[in-house]
Amino acid sequence: MDLEKLSADKGNLINNVDVDGGSTVNQARFIINDANASGAEANDISIKSDNTIQNSDIKSGSNVKQTYTEITNGSTVKQLDIELTNIIEDVTSDQSDINNTTISQGTLTVNGASEVTAFTQKSIGNSMQNVDADDANLTQNSILVTNGSTITDFKNEDGATDKPTNSMVAVTATNGAKVSQNTNTFNDAQIDGLRTKQANSVENVDIATNSIIQGNIEIRSSEVKDFDVEFTNTIKNLDITGEGTTEQGVLIVTDSNGTGDATVETLDIKATNTLTDTDSDTSSIVQSKTSILGKDGRSVVSGLELDQTNTIESSSADGERDNNATKATISQAETLITDSTVTGMTQTFVNDVKQVEISDSTLSQGNTIITNSDVTNLDMTQTNTVNGSTIKNGSTVTQGMTTIEGQE
Repeated sequence: MDLEKLSADKGNLINNVDVDGGSTVNQARFIINDANASGAEANDISIKSDNTIQNSDIKSGSNVKQTYTEITNGSTVKQLDIELTNIIEDVTSDQSDINNTTISQGTLTVNGASEVTAFTQKSIGNSMQNVDADDANLTQNSILVTNGSTITDFKNEDGATDKPTNSMVAVTATNGAKVSQNTNTFNDAQIDGLRTKQANSVENVDIATNSIIQGNIEIRSSEVKDFDVEFTNTIKNLDITGEGTTEQGVLIVTDSNGTGDATVETLDIKATNTLTDTDSDTSSIVQSKTSILGKDGRSVVSGLELDQTNTIESSSADGERDNNATKATISQAETLITDSTVTGMTQTFVNDVKQVEISDSTLSQGNTIITNSDVTNLDMTQTNTVNGSTIKNGSTVTQGMTTIEGQE
């Protein structure tokens, strides 16, 4: 099956609808599937989708997908352009009920040894506003490339001019809810030339026993070359409780699936991670953690540049501490290299904690651990600051610690 030149402009609206009982809602779903191994090939495809769900309740195990793209079973795609706008909101005085639901906005999956060349995805905006999302799984701008697939020349662009690319505002997410914005996962894949720029924002959200992920990259037993990333991750005015996990700008390189070494050549990450006016109770907060791990084989990394700014702060003009961290674990710019080979790694970190009350908690800034690895030309520049804060009740603060074990 061959598809040559397709242009589609789709506007989809669901308004004032109740979706219940394990139902499925798809808006702008695009699938290329070589199901019978006859050689599915698509060339010169342009898709523009504008999807809105408003004033609607979606619950009880239902599944909602807005702008979902899947390329599978050995398909070949050349010159694919997607422009997407996805909105879920309640414009009334009540919150929409999306409890126990899986919702994805802007998902790309490439699997089954498929090949994609010259792909541009432009996000005008993925947004969720004024919704109750207890025990829900909320995903915005997710990329998964797996099972021997290849992507060459992929641009994941920020098309928003006056707002974040991915945003969640006035969301209640408790009882194990999961929130992720702009996650990139490469598992047994080949990537050559990827540019991604995204702004992620979570604001005025109640969080309990959950996870929040912004701008994470996982490279597992894959070959990645020429990868340029720019993230702005913002969390503001949150109440995080119940042993939740918050991650901003986490990079993992590992060979953990046993299909071969993980190899990364020329990876440039620029990230600005900010937590403002956020209370953290019995939770884990991680900003800019880099893990290069060997397990079944060895991770090999060369030409890695990290330029990251991490801030936890209060916005109060009078110096009042609106941030509280009780029985929390906070990490800024931690680097872990184990059983790997790293050549040419440059780290520039600015870590700042200001006007935060830290009680019975652990705070680490700029800590590096290297174990059983070969590291050449590691250049670290760090500025670690704790300013105008209170540290009490047996808390531990560590800045700029380097540990080297098992090296010759």
